[in-house]
Parts: sequence; structure tokens; C-alpha cells
Amino acid sequence: NAGLAGYAGWRMTRRPALSAEETGAFAVISPAATPFAVEVALEAAQDVTHDDAGESAVNKD
Repeated sequence: NAGLAGYAGWRMTRRPALSAEETGAFAVISPAATPFAVEVALEAAQDVTHDDAGESAVNKD
């Protein structure tokens, strides 16, 4: 286990972390959520992602 922890620590120093623009969206959903709740959460996450993209396009002009 110590070897794996050492390797993980070494590996983290080999490349920089991804920027916020390069990472994907993530919706936190409870494992006990109903299918309806999952659908609503995913739609809300998509709306937020589209709103953020629209704002950045407006700010660039």
C-alpha cells in the first residue's frame, strides 16, 4: 500500500491539473433518487452549462 501511495504521489507531479474549461460537468445525484429526480437534476445541470457558455460568449464580444 505504501508503494501505491508513493507512486500516486509521484505521478501527480508528472503533469499539471486540467483547467476548469477542460473538465466536464458533474451533477451530484443521490443513489436513492427516483428516475424523475435524476431527469430533473440532469436537465438543470444542462441548463446551467448552457447558461455559462452563453455568458462567456457574450463577455468575449
